Amino acid sequence: MVFCQTDNSYIAEARRTSKQYADACKAAAEGKGSKPSGEPHVHVWANLTAMAATDEHLTTEERNLITNHRAAAADPDALVHVVHVCKVRKAFRDTNKKLFIATAPEAKQLTNIMVKAICAAGGVQKYGQAPRSGGERKLQTLLDELRKIVPDEADRDCEM
Repeated sequence: MVFCQTDNSYIAEARRTSKQYADACKAAAEGKGSKPSGEPHVHVWANLTAMAATDEHLTTEERNLITNHRAAAADPDALVHVVHVCKVRKAFRDTNKKLFIATAPEAKQLTNIMVKAICAAGGVQKYGQAPRSGGERKLQTLLDELRKIVPDEADRDCEM
């Protein structure tokens, strides 16, 4: 999960795409058009990868990997088996949103690149369940500080 400000460019694009998909489905239900192919999360993923393909925070190799992925999976129905979850949810504060991404194991490297791009745009990757009490929040703060000193396996995967 990536925790972001509401004005983060990736969050804004994900929300815009979700709304666009919902509006198209509503119009199709009213007989004013056809229903878009694929699932909504796939359309969100496609637009987020389009943004990341031009992101200056990524290396040329990473941008090329994203471009190759987009070229290989242009059909939304084909992406359903690769992208399982790509959605934005509200956080406790109105100024924050949570972006959830889950992909198939073969897309792990691509997912790490996407998380890197979103974090470079101001997001913060969060791990596990949120702390529920003051003591748990204090412990989580200490663990976050320790993570800065000693990177874990997920952080090493992002650097590849």
